[in-house]
Amino acid sequence: MISTFYLSNDDWDKLQEIAETKMDEDTQSEIMMMEDTKLADLNPEKGQRLIYIYDFFSVRSFFMEIVNIRDKSSEDENLEFPICTLSHGKAPKQMFIDDSIPDNFEDEDPEDFFDNPEEFGFDNIDDYDI
Repeated sequence: MISTFYLSNDDWDKLQEIAETKMDEDTQSEIMMMEDTKLADLNPEKGQRLIYIYDFFSVRSFFMEIVNIRDKSSEDENLEFPICTLSHGKAPKQMFIDDSIPDNFEDEDPEDFFDNPEEFGFDNIDDYDI
């Protein structure tokens, strides 16, 4: 799955991209990479907005705004940062399962798949005068 972060302005316009992978080295040579970028590298400040697009095919996004910045203290040792302090809406179902696919589909030998092309409505190439 391909995902990317964008720094954003107050109107949620996409600005600087922080990508998981580069799709085109020529046009994306200046893009920051997720594996090399920490939140601290972005000089976070209160009010800064980010957009996380985690499903380009269904255009699923997560919009974030920094509402507070503080140093981690000894009282926070059991907390994981960053902390989501407000959310709106329900998270979408994350996995599509098609009941028409048999449970043992992965167990089938791919070599056997086209043993009987008539089963799939395909014509046999040997039936044509070429």
